[in-house]
Amino acid sequence: MAAGSEGSEGGCGVAVEHADWVAGELSVQGPAAEAARLAGAAAGAGVIPWRLDHAAMEEDLFHRLAARYPRTGRLSLEGCRAFAAQFREKVEDRHRRALAAVGVSRACCLDLHALLPVPPEVLALGPAHPAARRWLRAHWGTTELRRVVRLPAGRGGRRPPGEALLRFGFFAAGALPFAAVRRLERQWPALRLALRPAGGAG
Repeated sequence: MAAGSEGSEGGCGVAVEHADWVAGELSVQGPAAEAARLAGAAAGAGVIPWRLDHAAMEEDLFHRLAARYPRTGRLSLEGCRAFAAQFREKVEDRHRRALAAVGVSRACCLDLHALLPVPPEVLALGPAHPAARRWLRAHWGTTELRRVVRLPAGRGGRRPPGEALLRFGFFAAGALPFAAVRRLERQWPALRLALRPAGGAG
């Protein structure tokens, strides 16, 4: 969920790359009706609707290409400009399609933006802005989730009558979303949430 891809991969626009990804699992247990409500609230497009400056993106790519390729003879200055323009067109098209999915698609079963929305003033900064990334780390504990899936509830011992268990698997950018889970615990006090590294004990 960030700039880069759609659906459970998350994203909108150009990906902000991360050095490492942490596999995580979130389990939610409690009254079946309340668990169902959380599952409904969590389903979304898996897209953070960032505002992107496509013109600046095109210009930045052109200058990076122009600083490298014309001198090697592999790509002319005109070729660098054409490549940057074509890249911008693809990004704009992908961005439009991703934005159109927000509030409509429910392809992602654990959409942090659906549960804990990024404020408009932060979205306006764009995914790479330091202040935007600080907000994500402070409120979510991570900047992005990818490959989000609903896991089988499994047996996991007996549950009290009327209770349900939800399990989600994902990869988080840099760190697991403990900050998001703390906020969700306050918003859904009837439910018990447990976040752990995938395959970990507990």
